[in-house]
Amino acid sequence: MAAADPRSNRITPDDLEDCPNPIYALQTDTEVFETTKRLMEKYNITGVVSGPEDYVRRWGTNLGRRLVPGISMHKPGDLSLDHLRELIDSGKVRVLGEIALQYTGLSPEDPAFEPYWALAASALAKSNPVMLG
Repeated sequence: MAAADPRSNRITPDDLEDCPNPIYALQTDTEVFETTKRLMEKYNITGVVSGPEDYVRRWGTNLGRRLVPGISMHKPGDLSLDHLRELIDSGKVRVLGEIALQYTGLSPEDPAFEPYWALAASALAKSNPVMLG
């Protein structure tokens, strides 16, 4: 394959067809999970999985101690404080993140999110560390 200048307007799909080492995206959740699990075991990796509660639970059931469970939030009220406290106290959540307030136009300094920061600080004070991400 001839080299192509990425600044050129003349690159076509045919220019990319002969890639000697293509990397293909995994197509299903099962493929992503199985590949991730295999690599975590092969390289002795422990990692954070964050997202909706049911998603993290599903991964945690199959990854056990290789998983540091997190929970994502996009705005205050995505999770009630009481429920989040239960998840943290039970060890089902050890990472508060991704905190994606910026996608809803909020700042981390927004007073509506202060109770969530206070909960994370309270968990830390009880030697129940919660990472923020």
